[in-house]
Amino acid sequence: ALPICTPGDSTDPGTEAVMICGPNTDAGGPVSGTYSLAHDAQSLQGALADVIGTATTVICPGNIQSPGPWRRVADPATPRGTLFCGIGGDGRPLIAWTLDAARFLAVVESPRLDGAGLNDLYAWWASHS
Repeated sequence: ALPICTPGDSTDPGTEAVMICGPNTDAGGPVSGTYSLAHDAQSLQGALADVIGTATTVICPGNIQSPGPWRRVADPATPRGTLFCGIGGDGRPLIAWTLDAARFLAVVESPRLDGAGLNDLYAWWASHS
């Protein structure tokens, strides 16, 4: 089932729209997600930098660079955006990623406060990317 989403407010003038979503019921899915649309590429990178600045950077499961480029499984030659794995200020594992062509930024948080939470969340992300 899809999570319930509501429009959110952004204090960032570079953001056009924000949706805040509740728990995803997929196995390992996020407890919350914030999805935003930036005005332009520079605003998108600024919004991602803000997320990175509020979290502790960790290497993504599978020894994947964080932050680093990510690619769709169906098109491994073409980077689609930037992937970031971290631990938020509340201790929750989080994953953020951009879809550069769409000026899209997503930030999802694990419901778990342990190392397995990041592994589960990454597996959820990988299955949908």
